[in-house]
Amino acid sequence: MFPIVRVLFLTFIFVLGFLLTAWASVGLPRQELTASTQKQAQSRPPSPQPIIKKPQRIDRAGINSADALMDLDIAPPRGLNIFDASEIAFDTPAAFVGKIESLQRYLQKARIAFGQTPLSEDPENDTPFYQWQTFLKQTAYLASKGKIEAVQAFVNRTPYYHDSDSVGSGDVWKDPEDFLTFGGDSEDFALTKYISFRVLGIIPERLRIAVVFDQDKTLYRAVLLIYTNTDVLVLDETKNDISITQDLPHLAPVYSFNEHHIWYHWKKNTRPPTTFLQTDMQKQYPVFP
Repeated sequence: MFPIVRVLFLTFIFVLGFLLTAWASVGLPRQELTASTQKQAQSRPPSPQPIIKKPQRIDRAGINSADALMDLDIAPPRGLNIFDASEIAFDTPAAFVGKIESLQRYLQKARIAFGQTPLSEDPENDTPFYQWQTFLKQTAYLASKGKIEAVQAFVNRTPYYHDSDSVGSGDVWKDPEDFLTFGGDSEDFALTKYISFRVLGIIPERLRIAVVFDQDKTLYRAVLLIYTNTDVLVLDETKNDISITQDLPHLAPVYSFNEHHIWYHWKKNTRPPTTFLQTDMQKQYPVFP
């Protein structure tokens, strides 16, 4: 009995030793190969980090649909000065409340009409206001660059009439429906563009209507500004090409505004007034000079 047990025990030891030897002979090269591979990997230079490209302008106006214009629904970066001028912001000056309320009212009217206008054109409704709403419906599917170029071209086809020519006297801020029907002057062009972009989803922090002094023509007029991530675009009623403020040194900003605030501007290297009351602004610069 005991010899049999001893034989079985020795056999078990022999088989176990054989298996351990075979495992070692097969496994060690793999371990050595793995260690060698790891050593080679460690000796390789690290992979270069991906290069993050900053937004680059692809045309003179700085319109870059891939970078600069892809996030017009968030606040613009700080530090973008317009026309190389400094600025100070005011919450709706008392003398400007009526204009701001009008802007908000016109915007609400345009939004309601936008929601009620079908995508396809109605041949029985060919009023300029309806055509504008249909245009906005179709433009809403474009990228930011396409929207800006399309709105600039569409609004600029409206006839230009100074208020003294169209209404007889004074300066009138026209509802976009009246402007598109009868024409208007520079602030009416800028206002209708502003409302167009607001209906298309661009936030007010990216938009301003600016009253500027044109030193070449020696007159005051209004333009629309759009803040991209890299530049401030200028949409003028006198041309369909879109410029940037740095390329228009002959325009000196007086003030700019959106539906929430108004900004007073002054050129660099000149001291701003020590006291600048809201009433002073209206005395110095009428709402539309």
